[in-house]
Amino acid sequence: MAIGPVNWDKVFTDQSKVGLEHYRRIPYGQPLLDDHLRYVKDEGHSDQWQNIEFVRQLGSGSFGTVWEVTTRQKLKKDGLRKIMFWQKWENLRLACKVMTYFYNGRGNIRSCVNILLADMQRLQFLKHDNIVKYVDFIGIPDPLTGFPYSRVLMLMELCNGDINSFIRSTNYMSEKEIVKWLRHIAKALVYLHNDNRMVHLDIKPLNILYKNRFGGKRIYKLGDFGLAIAYEPGQPMEETNFPGGTTAYVAPEFFPAPGQRHGPMGQLGKTVTTPPCDIYSAGATVVNCLIGNTFYRGRNARNQLHQLGSEISPEFRQLIDEMLAVDPQQRPDAQTLLDRIRQL
Repeated sequence: MAIGPVNWDKVFTDQSKVGLEHYRRIPYGQPLLDDHLRYVKDEGHSDQWQNIEFVRQLGSGSFGTVWEVTTRQKLKKDGLRKIMFWQKWENLRLACKVMTYFYNGRGNIRSCVNILLADMQRLQFLKHDNIVKYVDFIGIPDPLTGFPYSRVLMLMELCNGDINSFIRSTNYMSEKEIVKWLRHIAKALVYLHNDNRMVHLDIKPLNILYKNRFGGKRIYKLGDFGLAIAYEPGQPMEETNFPGGTTAYVAPEFFPAPGQRHGPMGQLGKTVTTPPCDIYSAGATVVNCLIGNTFYRGRNARNQLHQLGSEISPEFRQLIDEMLAVDPQQRPDAQTLLDRIRQL
């Protein structure tokens, strides 16, 4: 499938400025400009989506702003002769991540777009109860340059909240509830690491969401795969060009060792492997839940764990301590983590 305009060279006369004017014209926190809203609402452009309305802002981060939206989706029906046809419209409430694609002047613009689309396509195949369901994405062209993906809408399953909001409102999460969400996220990590050879690389309270079920039960889901990458077993992280993350939850091997100016060689002086990074981030998130609003993001999560009293059981404390091990080889893998949690 061809990506972008046919006349790439004519559209991108100066690749370093692709999307720059578009980026400058959009105020922070505004979902879309009027001309982009018209583009999305036009049935001819939005394909199977119609009448997208932005309801409220749910959150924002380095990679975009997340909104609750209402929209109508065309449903398809299989006929007896396997003929697909449009059946009717269904009203939906979804989460919509609005991202600005901003080319930084490095590499080939076509390769960058290919990577963007590959990431979107990869998310389509992630089907797990404990992973936020990816629905679709819409690329919006820049009206000034014609760049087809300078604004991207990623439509996702709408959840009821995230762990970060829960901590801020209650300043406390019980060990029982922490064990529950950790069990759910461990299942997601087994699916990612073992079945898909993918690492999330951005596990933190904001990216662990929940949906309420009948009877007050919750199911926890891992969301925001903006930093997720595919890997091969034994592949060093330096080959994956890890872009960064929230410092308090990033594994220590990403930080430079004494005398080094930058990673990815960490304090152990070894190449960084992939899955243990997610285990550490999940452990740091657990500590945040235990400490609450007094969790200090500038300090090592392991040290903060050791300052806790008898609020948690010895078995759970031991498991968290292993998840936060400085040596990534000492951390449990996803399946071991899941097995240990089930024994608590």
